[in-house]
Order: sequence, then structure tokens, then C-alpha cells
Amino acid sequence: MPGHEIVGYVSAVGRAVSDLKEGDRVGIGWQGSSCGQCEWCLQGEEQLCLDIANSGAWTPYGGFSSSVVVDGRFVYPLPDTLHPEVAAVLMCAGITTYHPLRLYATKPAQKIGIVGVGGLGHLAIQFAHALDYDVTAVSSSPEKEEQAIAFGADHFLVSTDEKSLQQAEFNFDLLLCTAHGNIDWKGLLSTLKKNGRMILVGFPDLVLNSTDLVAHQLSITGSFIGNRETMREMLSFAQEHDITPKVELMPMTKVNEAIRRVRENKARYRIVLFNDNRDPEEQTHQVPPLVNDTTPSETTCPLPDSAAPPVRYLMVQPDRLRRDAFRGVPPTTVMDHRVERLTHTHGHIILHRHLT
Repeated sequence: MPGHEIVGYVSAVGRAVSDLKEGDRVGIGWQGSSCGQCEWCLQGEEQLCLDIANSGAWTPYGGFSSSVVVDGRFVYPLPDTLHPEVAAVLMCAGITTYHPLRLYATKPAQKIGIVGVGGLGHLAIQFAHALDYDVTAVSSSPEKEEQAIAFGADHFLVSTDEKSLQQAEFNFDLLLCTAHGNIDWKGLLSTLKKNGRMILVGFPDLVLNSTDLVAHQLSITGSFIGNRETMREMLSFAQEHDITPKVELMPMTKVNEAIRRVRENKARYRIVLFNDNRDPEEQTHQVPPLVNDTTPSETTCPLPDSAAPPVRYLMVQPDRLRRDAFRGVPPTTVMDHRVERLTHTHGHIILHRHLT
């Protein structure tokens, strides 16, 4: 779901917000809220919240909207030195790859294969290199070898080359799979050492024979974004090690073209949309066209009901942003009211709330 990596400015702060102030530049990732009550939230692992399906920052249109409302706990102040196009990508792709790499970096120079050199993979290579892994980029596209090495890979393996896969048999401690589509699971699993682990951070269709999995005591595990503490750690780590996504900038009005480039595997390697609306006094806050070039007349976004504990919400309201002024970012407004529901009508965000 595009539109869930967002950067903006705080333009007002509600009474319940103590850690943000007007003028703060902030980032928002995939997760925009959590129930705050389940066992995982109480352990600080909010990304595993039992209500995670209703906690995305992209509902109903995320960064495509004229306004986005999220729980203030999931809004992260950004240092002035972190460029917005970099920060936006790190808010999802960054945390998605950093979290498992940091978790399993249990000894120096572990051998890891990063499967896929794309939007996630090119960041995973950089993080893995900075975390002292011995990094092999695994890709079905031989033409990506030069860039993969430039990102920090020590080696490159063409996943469709059976001879290369055979030579890499029992080679890796870990595989981090960022790819999707047609994947040779049997061939990839053969490159893992005994007791090796494959980590999935995407959502590929997984089809395999369990024989090698059992006989070699292999593990396959998923990893989903990361908690708030890890997000803050990742942002600092990325700055310290100069980890930078490779992005293409496109105006929001060309969102359909951007999505087509992603679908056609032409993006290198992340597309960042900048707001090219008119002046605030003139604009009607129209939502950029969706993929099918239609906008529903009204969409209601369910938020925590009034029985839930009061939480802090941010309303992101993009303003004019010229391409040559991309170092600036859209403003946001912080609300401290208990939200009942959010209605999206012809590009306008209407916040229905109980005053507290």
C-alpha cells in the first residue's frame, strides 16, 4: 500500500502532547496507532498489536490525502540534517530491513544473503554492511551487480544461475528475503548452513518441500516493521552510517505514473512523491488521482472508539511544495481530542471528535 511513508511539520500542538512542539519536523511510518492494551502493546512490541489491521497510517489514503490523522506516539521528530526524501523512505523500508538485521546480528562477520535488490533490498544491503555482516546480494537481475556492490555488498549471486547456487550450498548463516514473485525456494534454502534461518520481510507466495527444512534444521520466520524504540534507533543508526535510499522524485499529480513504474519494476529504487499543489489560499485540498483515477465520494476511517483511552493524534495537512524547494515539507497539526471517526469527502478530511 503506497502512501505510508510521510514527512511533515507540526503546526499546532494539543494539550495532551508533551513531546512535540509547533515547528517540529516529523516522520510517520506504516503504523499510525495501536490498541495500547493487548499483551504485545504492554510489552512495547506495538507492531504486533492484536488490532494491527486497523492501525495503519495509510487509512484511508495515507500520504495521498490532504490530511492524515495518526496517534502522536507513532510520530518521530527528525533532525534538520536528515533530508525529507531520505527520512520518508526510512520510515517504512528502513525499519522493515533494520529490525531483523539488528535482531540477528549476534556475532561478527555472519554470512548473509540479501534476496532482492529493490526498494527494500538496497537498504538491507547498506544496513547489513554497517552491521558487520559478510553480505551477498542475491538477485535475478545480473545488471544490478554493480549497484549492489556500491551499496555495500561483498559478493553478488545470480539467483537464476543453477551453477552459482550449487557453489553457494551451505554458505549462509542467514537469508533476508525482500523479493516477491517467482522465487526458487529450494535453491535458496540449499544455500543456508545447517541451523540456518530465512527471514521474510515481504509477502511472497511460499511453496517448498519440507524435507530439507527438517533434515537441515532450517527456520523460516517473518519480520514485521519494528517497535517505536527500534524506529528511533534505526533513524540514528542510518544517520551515523550515512545509509541513504536511492530515490526518484516525482510530483504528487503524477502518482499514477509513479505506481506504474513500481509495477513495471522500473523504480530505482524508491519513488518519493512531493506535493505540487497550488498556494494554500487557492487550493481545494483535492486528493491526487488514485490508480484508477477515481475518488470515492465518501470514505469513513474507523479509529479507536470513545471507550478507548484518550490518545494523541496528528492531522497532516500538506501545503504547497515546489520541486526546487523539496528541503521543506508539508505542515501537520496535532489534535488532543478523542477521535470518533474520520470522514474523507472529495479530498477533504473531516475530523469528528468529542472535546475533552
